[in-house]
Amino acid sequence: MKIGIIGAGHIGFGMGSLWAEKGHEIGFSYSRSPAKLKAAVAAAGGHACFCTPVEAAQFGQVVLLAIHWPQVPQVVCELRPYMAGKPLLTCVIPWNQEHTGLCIGRNHSAAEEIARLAPEAHVVEALPLLADGLYAPSRLFAQERATLFYCGNEASAKEVAAFLLEELDMQTMDAGNLTSARLLEPTAALLWELAIGMGVGTEIALKLLMR
Repeated sequence: MKIGIIGAGHIGFGMGSLWAEKGHEIGFSYSRSPAKLKAAVAAAGGHACFCTPVEAAQFGQVVLLAIHWPQVPQVVCELRPYMAGKPLLTCVIPWNQEHTGLCIGRNHSAAEEIARLAPEAHVVEALPLLADGLYAPSRLFAQERATLFYCGNEASAKEVAAFLLEELDMQTMDAGNLTSARLLEPTAALLWELAIGMGVGTEIALKLLMR
């Protein structure tokens, strides 16, 4: 599968590199440092290439959006003409400027705003492990897979998302339609606060237990 990565930071590069190891073709784009981006592509091996965000959106059968919240309006509007009918996976958390809380919530979410900006795309929110977990030798905790929740309005796009997320060695859980992002984004923020703000450490994840 061809996957365009918009935002080759820790999360975008981590997920893209793991998918490249599975044999997917990855187009990495959008980094503050072109030299860093080229090095990331080289590290990902023969299944990866360097491109612009627009080229990544054109290239990808699926597109992953892993950029900072303030960059969303400009970047998504640039990508919109190339996103019709494609699954658009978003890992964007709408942090405020101080990184102490979320800019939006309760009645709206980053994922819903992205869907508003690119209505032709099939937006699926999927918030992964903390970035460090993507670079560990394994995503497993002992023998347990962490739970990765995802949500969206288009069933076929969610099926694609679930397939790709399971290839990251995670337990996937469909959390419903895109309004569930209002719940998932604060949950991801809580995990970050525990790991960084309270010093628990980044080797943590969520696990859904069911009888």
